[in-house]
Amino acid sequence: IAIPAINYTSENGSGVKVGEKFGKNNVLLWESRNGSVTYTFDIPEEAVYNIEFEYGLLDSSERDLDFGIQIDGKFPFDEASALELPRMWTDATDFRTDDVGNQFAPEQISYEGYVTKAAFDASGASVYPMEFKFTKGTHTVTILNNDSESIAISKVCLAVPESSAPTYAEVSAQYKANGYKSVAAEPIVIEG
Repeated sequence: IAIPAINYTSENGSGVKVGEKFGKNNVLLWESRNGSVTYTFDIPEEAVYNIEFEYGLLDSSERDLDFGIQIDGKFPFDEASALELPRMWTDATDFRTDDVGNQFAPEQISYEGYVTKAAFDASGASVYPMEFKFTKGTHTVTILNNDSESIAISKVCLAVPESSAPTYAEVSAQYKANGYKSVAAEPIVIEG
């Protein structure tokens, strides 16, 4: 479920405006580093979603974007008040060489363009994007800029999380289909 970022329902103290950035027209420019922007989503069925953004950071600092997300006016869990979208980096030049011809890595500069990333826990406790449960119906998603960075947003999306691991039921069914037998041996105990 994707919504163009300029189609927000309301804003509060954010000073957002519609403009052009990084070669795209009609993007949301949020330069004030504070306030909030609210979007309304119609959820077709109860499910868990990642909240993704197609965005580009405007400041040339080295910080990531720290922000919070409220669902229907409330933080659904504590970590939702401290989320992160990473700053992306690119090479400033080709490889550099020293006086004797040895190559070494080029300097890194902030990427000036759009990337699509899901919201992550800013504490780094999880390497996976945060997951938000929605019931069927209409819901609001409010993004709060935690006095962090200026940002250009092209789209806000609710995306089904990518599952990297099969469920137990799926693995069990696959094992049965492959003809694997249950182990009937006594456990080996190693004492140290």
